[in-house]
Amino acid sequence: MRRLFLFLGFVISTICYAQNGLLVGYNNTHIGKNVAIEYLRSFNDFQIEIGLKYHIFNLHYDNQNNLLKDRVYPQTFLQHFGPILGVNRKFPIQNTTFRPEVFFQSQLTYAGLHAVIYSPYGYAPSPDGRQLYTYHYEIFDEQINLENILGVGFDLSITPKLRYYNRFGLIYGLYFIMDDQIALSRRWAVIEYGLFFSMGLNYAF
Repeated sequence: MRRLFLFLGFVISTICYAQNGLLVGYNNTHIGKNVAIEYLRSFNDFQIEIGLKYHIFNLHYDNQNNLLKDRVYPQTFLQHFGPILGVNRKFPIQNTTFRPEVFFQSQLTYAGLHAVIYSPYGYAPSPDGRQLYTYHYEIFDEQINLENILGVGFDLSITPKLRYYNRFGLIYGLYFIMDDQIALSRRWAVIEYGLFFSMGLNYAF
């Protein structure tokens, strides 16, 4: 019983001395770009992140070799939004406001896709003889996109409570395809990898 009270006392004191923060940032992920607002809860050098992102409409390019890259296309107002959950570990450096970090974060999106499709329909007259294509712009059904991000970053002080941050990472994306037109070989889940970049401000209170 004594150990239980000691453990509860440790948990309560940790919560009482934990610091709160608010993060506002811009994220460039594999499926597109978003802006996010997150609540931060700090325990010593660790932070828990819980937030909400707003997916920005993408300018579409079709010169990529991935099915999902920059192709998520919200079709309703609610589909722009998605939850964010993460954790990070700071490494304070003595006598400086610069703090490196490592982080893990998951971002969830439920939205449609858009894509450009080129369909062959014949050949150019001789002597050229090149394959000719027709251009189609398609919008596909909604799907679930779960992007897991592992990376490094840093932040530094602007004022005693306001800090600027940058993050860089690798994305392991799990995408659940729900449109039969784009399911690959009847696979329901598609895995793709990408790069992650983020920047913004966080405020401690």
